Amino acid sequence: MPSSIVKTNNGSLVSSKPGIWREVGYFYGQLYSTVQTPVEDEMMAKDPRAKLTRHYTEDIPVVSLYEVSVALEQLKNGKAPGDDGITAKLLKAGGKLILKVLQRLFDSVIHQGTTPEAWRRSVVVLFFKKGDTLLKNNRPISLLNHVYKLFSRVITNRISYIV
Repeated sequence: MPSSIVKTNNGSLVSSKPGIWREVGYFYGQLYSTVQTPVEDEMMAKDPRAKLTRHYTEDIPVVSLYEVSVALEQLKNGKAPGDDGITAKLLKAGGKLILKVLQRLFDSVIHQGTTPEAWRRSVVVLFFKKGDTLLKNNRPISLLNHVYKLFSRVITNRISYIV
């Protein structure tokens, strides 16, 4: 929660929790929304760059225990967890058993092409920067699930190895 009182764009003050959340939702919804116009659609159709093609999953090697282990060591301890409450320290404490479970999960994600629903969620925390109580004076930070971060690290390591 940014503060106990928030100033709206029209200058009125809101102090109730539901009112503040409504203002936060409206402010960031407007800030991060995009509207694609038909002109942009036409431009995309005429884009001379190469089209993206999906490679068959048979070409993608399975995720190894070593890859998961290396990526897990790269995750920093002490970072806030996402909405699942799982921390890097907890994953590291799971040992080889958790590495095997994560390996199977990551292989499934890569070969089936779908991610778990939990990876699509984050907890957004607002940190006050400076100034008055306008929402624009708060910085949103998204807290992501550590299992998702670990999967991203495995993919990043693969890409950096190739490049």
